[in-house]
Amino acid sequence: PTDMNCLTAFDEMFYCYSLGGQFLNIYRYGGFQDCSAKSADWRFCMKTKIFLPPMEEREERWADAKGKAMILARNKEKAAKYKMGKSSEDVWTVRKVPLTDAF
Repeated sequence: PTDMNCLTAFDEMFYCYSLGGQFLNIYRYGGFQDCSAKSADWRFCMKTKIFLPPMEEREERWADAKGKAMILARNKEKAAKYKMGKSSEDVWTVRKVPLTDAF
């Protein structure tokens, strides 16, 4: 994508810092989540809005190459980090035999 929604970035950052967001991360990955990446995403979004025109002024033939290039580069960087990041499978072990009479 070549566009970012700053409200969505802010919501993701706020949820990351919330109790529910941290609890979910503890359950999935076994530890607290560092929310600095979410904060950086929100700050980056606010920074790119300087280079992109408002939605009502955009046209297909008029594209701000600098803002869109910044967003594309950021998305590629995040995708590369995501592939190398932790997975919930790193914490939980897969059972080979199903439990019987668990409760």
